[in-house]
Amino acid sequence: MHIILPISYRNQHGFARDRVAVLRPPTAPARLWKFDIPAAGTYTSRKNPSGGDSVPTRQCPYCGKLVSDYLAECPHCHEAIPEIRVTEPVRSNAGRRKIRQGLLYMLLAAVIHYFAGGYSAMELPYPIQPVVTVYLAPLLFLGGLGLSLYGFYLQGKD
Repeated sequence: MHIILPISYRNQHGFARDRVAVLRPPTAPARLWKFDIPAAGTYTSRKNPSGGDSVPTRQCPYCGKLVSDYLAECPHCHEAIPEIRVTEPVRSNAGRRKIRQGLLYMLLAAVIHYFAGGYSAMELPYPIQPVVTVYLAPLLFLGGLGLSLYGFYLQGKD
């Protein structure tokens, strides 16, 4: 008869660990009960027919011993091995930002031209110089158009 007990302990770095202990009955009446705490996945190297290792291994960052890639914890030092994640490179939002900024400049130029050019039924309380509608609003519109096109170029470049 075996009794399985959950146990908790702290490793040498102070992290809490949970394990399962197998309590075996004594083989002789004078002996005490014996605890066997199995390692967190024992490593056995399996050879493929060509002679090379088929189990990918990596080095434990804490104790330096070889550990299987599939284990989440080192069987030697019982430390959790961090996962290595490969992520996609982050795409730059510079192109989108430039497109939005250019469209905003174009909208601002259209609003200035609409109100300063006299197309609105609303009367402005102060006079607007004709240089604003003739030169500045179209210049702002063309600047916004150029910025939007540059944003599309940056977006296509990525």
